[in-house]
Amino acid sequence: MPRGKKRKRDTKDASGNQNLASSKHHTPVKKDLLLQHYPVVSTLREHVLSSLPDTSKIRRKKIAALGSGVDASAIEKQLAHVLDSTLVGTSASTSTKSDSEEATWQQWLSFSQRGDESYVTISNGIAASIAKQSEIIDFVIWRLFTRERGPWPKHILCDGFRRNARDDQSARYTIPGTGIFSLYPNFHVKALREAPWPQLLALLGQAGERVMINLLSECSVFLKVDAGLDNYLQLTGIPLSELDATSLDHNSKPHICKPSDITIVRSRIFYAKPATTAKGLVQAGFKHIHALNRHPYSSEASRTDADSQKSIEIRQQNEAHTMKLMMYIFPRQFGLHNVFTSAIDANQTAQKFHDYTLREDEITKKMRATKGFPEKSLPKLPKRLRGSTRDLVQRLQVLHARCSYFELLRHYCPTFLDGAHRKKKQIGTSDSSTIPVPLPDRATQATESQSKRRTRRYTTDTSVLPEYKSVVELACPITCVSAFCQAALSKIIPDNFWGSEKNCHNKIVFLRKVDHFIKLRRFEMISLHEIAQDFKVTELAWLVPPACEGQKTSPTDIKRRYEIFHEFLYYVFDSLLIPLIRSNFYVTESNTHRFQVFYFRHDVWRLVAEPSMLSLREGMFEEVKLNEATRILDSRRLGFSQLRLLPKGTKLRPIMNLRRRQMKGSRWLGPSINSILKPIHAALKFETLTNPSKLGSTLFAVGDIYERLKSFKDSLMPNIQRNFYFAKLDVKAAFDTIPQSSVLNLMRSVPSQAQYIITKHAEVKPGERLGLTEGAGPAKPVRRWHSTAIPQNEPTSFLDRLESGMGSKKKNTVFVDSAAFQSHETRSLLALLSEHVGRNIVKIGKKYYRQKKGIPQGSVLSTFLCNYFYADLEAQHLGFLDGPDCLLLRLTDDFLLITLDKDKAIRFVETMHQGVPEYGVEVGHDKTLVNFDMCVEGESVRRLGSDGKFPYCGTFINCKTLEITKDHRPNKDIDISTSITVDFGRSPGQNFQRKVLNSFKYQSHLMFFDTEHNSVDTVLGSLRGAFSETALKMWAYLRCLSTSTRLSVNLIIGTIKKVVDIAFLILTSKWRKKRFEKYACEIRKGQVIATGYSAFLEVLSRRQAGYGEVIAWLKEETARLATTK
Repeated sequence: MPRGKKRKRDTKDASGNQNLASSKHHTPVKKDLLLQHYPVVSTLREHVLSSLPDTSKIRRKKIAALGSGVDASAIEKQLAHVLDSTLVGTSASTSTKSDSEEATWQQWLSFSQRGDESYVTISNGIAASIAKQSEIIDFVIWRLFTRERGPWPKHILCDGFRRNARDDQSARYTIPGTGIFSLYPNFHVKALREAPWPQLLALLGQAGERVMINLLSECSVFLKVDAGLDNYLQLTGIPLSELDATSLDHNSKPHICKPSDITIVRSRIFYAKPATTAKGLVQAGFKHIHALNRHPYSSEASRTDADSQKSIEIRQQNEAHTMKLMMYIFPRQFGLHNVFTSAIDANQTAQKFHDYTLREDEITKKMRATKGFPEKSLPKLPKRLRGSTRDLVQRLQVLHARCSYFELLRHYCPTFLDGAHRKKKQIGTSDSSTIPVPLPDRATQATESQSKRRTRRYTTDTSVLPEYKSVVELACPITCVSAFCQAALSKIIPDNFWGSEKNCHNKIVFLRKVDHFIKLRRFEMISLHEIAQDFKVTELAWLVPPACEGQKTSPTDIKRRYEIFHEFLYYVFDSLLIPLIRSNFYVTESNTHRFQVFYFRHDVWRLVAEPSMLSLREGMFEEVKLNEATRILDSRRLGFSQLRLLPKGTKLRPIMNLRRRQMKGSRWLGPSINSILKPIHAALKFETLTNPSKLGSTLFAVGDIYERLKSFKDSLMPNIQRNFYFAKLDVKAAFDTIPQSSVLNLMRSVPSQAQYIITKHAEVKPGERLGLTEGAGPAKPVRRWHSTAIPQNEPTSFLDRLESGMGSKKKNTVFVDSAAFQSHETRSLLALLSEHVGRNIVKIGKKYYRQKKGIPQGSVLSTFLCNYFYADLEAQHLGFLDGPDCLLLRLTDDFLLITLDKDKAIRFVETMHQGVPEYGVEVGHDKTLVNFDMCVEGESVRRLGSDGKFPYCGTFINCKTLEITKDHRPNKDIDISTSITVDFGRSPGQNFQRKVLNSFKYQSHLMFFDTEHNSVDTVLGSLRGAFSETALKMWAYLRCLSTSTRLSVNLIIGTIKKVVDIAFLILTSKWRKKRFEKYACEIRKGQVIATGYSAFLEVLSRRQAGYGEVIAWLKEETARLATTK
């Protein structure tokens, strides 16, 4: 029988079926992260096999079979593990051979000559391979430096290397004959010189040098970390933390942002200061620096002789002002910096896009004008902006000059101040406490009668404030704010900008977008693409080129029209609407209303905030003279803090902003105060991990309750009935009452090292998938940068630290290490801490103050300082609670005691209520709660009700069983819609699914679902509460969507199914059991499904109509599940 012809195996088949099967399994890191940046992602074994030449059949068989034999050595198993677990990312340009590879090979031959070594195996010739591997790494580093012109290439292998050593720099290693030296030790380079990489080079034979050079210089290698779940460490390539999805394509054109990529920086409307005169009087309208006030249009030319010199000068000035204003509106057409084509300089702004309030320097350079704005110096007006566009901009200038913003504000947003003004005007009396509040003085030479008409008088006496239960009651209704903004913009923007007078469709759409913008919640955004929807651009006559009127439009012409119209829309929202809001309203969130936004008129906010500011100046701060403040700020890196007030009930809570980057000079942003304090934060974090006993009963998060309470319960004898005594109390104004000298003295005893090495690394995680449906793409990767402190004499590499515990609680993460480090003496860190706490300079208005009492609340160190300070209080005054019968918990300043001894609970409450003056501790009776009867100083302490559920930090603890449940009690005064954030952009269905799933994830902490700690009934009750809250937020989310984006019934039903299915996977996941060995969730999937459907049915049945089909499906499924029990 003749033998059949042997099948010729493809090069990709050499790795065997087992490796091919494993490559088909895409982990989240590979699928949702690496494949978004690299066209080709494969295992190291697959990459090596595909890189070998077709003639290397023996080598291919050896590599494919490596590690599969029973008698494989330890080094072979190690190499096989690296080959199968390591991922290699390859760009499109390096996936095919090119002339550059041959040039690189010729450079290598001149760098080091080698012969054919195909006879070498993994068991011989290793000494030579080690030397060769080291030489290849040196060559790759040199090669990367020769390709880059900067100080050092943005490549992990070059991290820590420099071109030429300065006199003050000591080289740890120098690449011979290149002038390149190592300033910081690069542990990745060291790892690539060691096993199993030289063994891999030896196994590759003659082609090994080419493969290894290409791998190290052109590819990105990700080594599997033996800690956590599916974590990797990047060994080579451009750092993933600095890589964009399109940055690997070197042939791509200059990036142009699409409207969907451009978002309005809405955060600029918050916490604005009012425009005031030299006498401190509040002004309405736009600020004096706004482009419309800087470049007005004067109408005096029409009232003078047309041939007079004055008339000519006025016309020339008007021409220059109009041209400048057009540069503000259409910067892209003039070649100025814009959001569409210009790069964002992180040294000039901390926002996603620049603030274009002031362009004078840039425009002056463009115009090359001298004083007086001569006409010959004006730049050439682009053809598309000539004619009607220029006339409309002039009309905009005129309408702005005529608009009485204060009258509009008083009409659409009336307050009690307006009523008081009208009453006094009718009576005809005056008050010495009243002050004029004029509108801003236009540079349009307004007449005297206009100036008088814009002047208003309002009281500064806070006694005129009406009674209120909450400060937010004094805010203007959001509908009134929207009406004011719509009216003001309608007054100043000519109607012809939106089309013909007969067809007002575009104007209606614009006003609807303005209303939507103002009603957005705290963290909701709106893109230029969303704003531009529904406009009929073809009806805008001013966009039609003069030479193309009456002709059929071409695709190129339509594209150019949209380009100009998008510029105009961005200007209206970014440079008209946002400044209009900032100039007339103080916009803020509150401490109790989650994401709801409140708009206070500036005159009202000043009346409300001034008493609070006065009490802060007198109690917490002391004024510092301007010269002294300037001297202090110039002598240190720490800048000054800025204070704002946050509504909290009937009071205002002071909040300090220490994250804001401050200007260095007039153009560059320096680091924030919190950034400067990061070395101290890293050192304290190190001490927290190495010496946790110094922190006493500290909880760093609410979730820490679980482990502490579970351990306490497990330490008690089981099956014995006990009475637990609970006591909870809160320290009044903890951060504001801590004595500065005491906390600084205590912190001197915390550091255990004389010096700390501060290293940095990045963690990159795949973004959440945009939907639960198949084929939905992932969101942008999540990048986080971390600082870590290590002792000076610790020689371990970053990989060793990851595998020794640092990465044990991470999953689906790619770590990117940095070779650079900073060495900090402990005494210098303590000096910086003393400067920060003892001389915290705060700027309020135009004056500087020093915080003489308490610690800065917005500081990145405040929580650490508070925890160490109160831990010392526990050691000095609450030592009687040490023992197995007591569990003391403290989340910052919220104390909770659980004990078996009632006397200890009483003594604890009495000790704290007596106060501890040396620690600044004073406890409020209104925030003290116990589950037994007791009195303090003849006053009864508030006792828990009969339900037996003790509230603490958003949870309930059962007083008999110590079971933990979530506090799902609704707040009747707060709408559920204020606790959600709606994505109004693209893919509304996918965003909806993601939000609903995340709503359940946030409530799925394992302390509520551990059946080892809680009973099954309690776990099912917590599960029902989580599903009910998820259903309520889902309903609120759907209600916030517009009618045009109403989601289908099938999508809603599919979302409910997915949430219930994924809920079971989350609660019973192996990852949870891996992180917490004692965790168990012994509930069946059928119980989860039945509970979820029942909860969704209960919530939706009580809501408004519109979910009939969904409710019918839920009833059917609930009935079916009930019959199958």
